[in-house]
Amino acid sequence: MLLQIYFTMELTVKKNVFSFVSIAILSFTLFACSNNKEETYNLVGKVGKSPATISITIDSKGNANGTYYYDKYKTDIKLTGSLIKKGLILEEIVDGKITGEFVGTFNKDSQEYKGDWINTKTEELIAFSFAQKKETTKTPTVTKTSKPKDEPYLKKMAGTYGYENEDNYISVVLTYINPTKMHIESDGVRNLHIGGFSFTLDYVNGQLVYTREHNSDNEYAPDDYSLTVYVLDDNTIGIEELNSWGMHGARFGDFSGEYKRVKK
Repeated sequence: MLLQIYFTMELTVKKNVFSFVSIAILSFTLFACSNNKEETYNLVGKVGKSPATISITIDSKGNANGTYYYDKYKTDIKLTGSLIKKGLILEEIVDGKITGEFVGTFNKDSQEYKGDWINTKTEELIAFSFAQKKETTKTPTVTKTSKPKDEPYLKKMAGTYGYENEDNYISVVLTYINPTKMHIESDGVRNLHIGGFSFTLDYVNGQLVYTREHNSDNEYAPDDYSLTVYVLDDNTIGIEELNSWGMHGARFGDFSGEYKRVKK
């Protein structure tokens, strides 16, 4: 009888010890996880001369992961690396292979990341610089010298305008409709497979603006797309597109730029 009581007590003690150890391990794990905080930084800048956007998540141990893309192509490229003091090294991974490295300094307070991107195959160095993405609600003004005030001025804006850079030539046509509306259209850039556009612009508060509402015919186009036309001088207009991804066919295209008058 005494032997049975002894074994029963020993078994109870072992169970209690096991439970205590299990709880301690679980508590330590939860404590460690809760203290391994992560912060995400969304930055914009350039790699060489190419505008790019980067998103980096860094935990309290310095482990870093994220993605970046060149604004022209909008294709995410995976990043992984580590932060040691202010030195942040990120490996660029494409199809499971390391194709490049970002090596630079990262300031958490100012949210600036600067250094060199290294091509792991050619060892070419390209300077990069990223900074905090600033949210803005700035709307382009119609003109920097004088705002359209009447019907004759809007009629004067009508005509064909052209924009040329090192890659392509784009033309747009502005057509007068009435004192509060104009029409703008372009055939796009056929050799780059970038589609054109045809919009009616509203003249509101000194601005000629098109803002896209949802179009079920193009499920990939954003609902917050807008196009604004402003006047630089009598023979030059500026076009600014916002959130144009998906608006111009299969490839990303942005018609922002300064356009010179071709003919009236």
